[in-house]
Amino acid sequence: MPARRADTTAATRVLYHRAHSLRVTERANHPSPLPLSVGDFYAHLRCAHQWLVTNGIDAGTASTAVGSYFATFNAASEHAPAGFDDLVAEQTPGGMNEQVIGQLTEMGNYDNVKAALDKLLPRLLGKPS
Repeated sequence: MPARRADTTAATRVLYHRAHSLRVTERANHPSPLPLSVGDFYAHLRCAHQWLVTNGIDAGTASTAVGSYFATFNAASEHAPAGFDDLVAEQTPGGMNEQVIGQLTEMGNYDNVKAALDKLLPRLLGKPS
């Protein structure tokens, strides 16, 4: 395994365990399903990468770009004290980011994320789903 992949895997494990200790509610022993959405995160990166490549960007350049953008987005979101509404709201009115958010909202993407996490929670808690 290349060193970068091993470093990424180790970092993912650390983040998983750190995030796994968070609670969805204040009830004790109610683990968060959010770390389990890492696959969705990678699928989102893959989708952006594939779109860039399909539109003529070299695969290596696309990988670097997608990784860099999402690292920057993550850094900007790390210190959101009360959620992410402000980060969403700061998108330029009528701009391209607002357009994408609107289209994905209309298509139900964000509701689907919530539904997938809701469906996962009983399994995480060891209950029948």
